[in-house]
Amino acid sequence: MTKKQNSDVITNARAMVREFEEETGMKLDIKQWRKFCILKGDSWSVHFFKTAVHPMLFKSLPGKNDVGEPLEVVKVEDMPVHSVITNLNWLIPMAIHDFFIHDVKILNPI
Repeated sequence: MTKKQNSDVITNARAMVREFEEETGMKLDIKQWRKFCILKGDSWSVHFFKTAVHPMLFKSLPGKNDVGEPLEVVKVEDMPVHSVITNLNWLIPMAIHDFFIHDVKILNPI
């Protein structure tokens, strides 16, 4: 990995740490996050990270995110497949079975 690539990984992971804290009130160390997927277009990229947090840690949180939406902890195996956003139907299995980082090029974005 080049210095630039390493710097990009750290920058992306810091953004994940910040976003997760904003959404949940929980600050995790940058080392707790692992990148598992990158979606790319001609002039953009989206980096996906994962972590594992014991559900008991959520008990001490306020129960709502930074804009007042309720937080819900759901076991992956209990997720209602038909009531989640479409991306989660392939992102979650990809995150669980992470033999390598998936690098996906979007050819015809909607």
